[in-house]
Amino acid sequence: MSFEPSPEAYRRLVANMAANHARHVTPYQAAIGETSGLQAFYEPVGHLTNGSLLREFSHIFSNTVDETVAVVLAAPELGRWLGVEGRTLIEIDVEGFEPELLTALGPLLERHRPGMLVEVLPFTLDALNANPVLAAYDRHLRTPAGLEQSAAFHACSIVMVGEAATDASGVISTVEYALGGLYDSGFTTTLPGTSTATNKSHNLGVLPRVKDVIFECITADNDYVVGDQISVYSTVGSESGNIRAQSFSTTRNGMRLATTTSSAFIAISPASFNVAILTAARWKYKFIAERGW
Repeated sequence: MSFEPSPEAYRRLVANMAANHARHVTPYQAAIGETSGLQAFYEPVGHLTNGSLLREFSHIFSNTVDETVAVVLAAPELGRWLGVEGRTLIEIDVEGFEPELLTALGPLLERHRPGMLVEVLPFTLDALNANPVLAAYDRHLRTPAGLEQSAAFHACSIVMVGEAATDASGVISTVEYALGGLYDSGFTTTLPGTSTATNKSHNLGVLPRVKDVIFECITADNDYVVGDQISVYSTVGSESGNIRAQSFSTTRNGMRLATTTSSAFIAISPASFNVAILTAARWKYKFIAERGW
């Protein structure tokens, strides 16, 4: 069984299952929590795999967080699967919600004693070590040497992977790849001007499958209100009176947006549907990229 509340992550999960002919997994678009019902779910923009039931966790990854409503299944409902014959393994990777979920699972864990694989983060470390639900469990840590028994959890070590360039004398430069295959430049106030090239290093190590430049309105402009976001793909530029698309290009580790010579960014007014030349100082922008696997 697999439980995934994010609509996009769930869509990709189902697509991957179909592509790999997975017939022994049943996916559910839902979260597991203390009680059944509907609950706010927070997804940091540009970070697909970091959606959480905790708003503060999502803000670690992006200043812009989309709030949706997720279906939540009460933890005791998992008992219908834990009661079957054979051993059960539960993997818990719920983006900061691990202590609360383990508490909700307490009665089931005591009754069935399934094996568990739990993500440990620096700010959940103390709560997990103090959780009485886990008192009856032996704890093992994944290390380079394999599994090692431990009296307490330790926060995960982050391994940064990248590339190095060398010459006859040795290493001359290095690039650390973006953690998790995700890049978010953070917002910059004021849109690029005309005849300008803006470069960013996404450091994914591959051509990104997902890439965009997000514009967010910070002062009302051409019927757009504060907080409205649009994609660079929904704008054009102009050159000597002719409409031209901006040049948005990527390499294995970089991305570049080049604007036209007359009007940098032209959109459509959401109210009048007329052409709207965006006022640069009334917007901020950021680059995002995703490895996609």
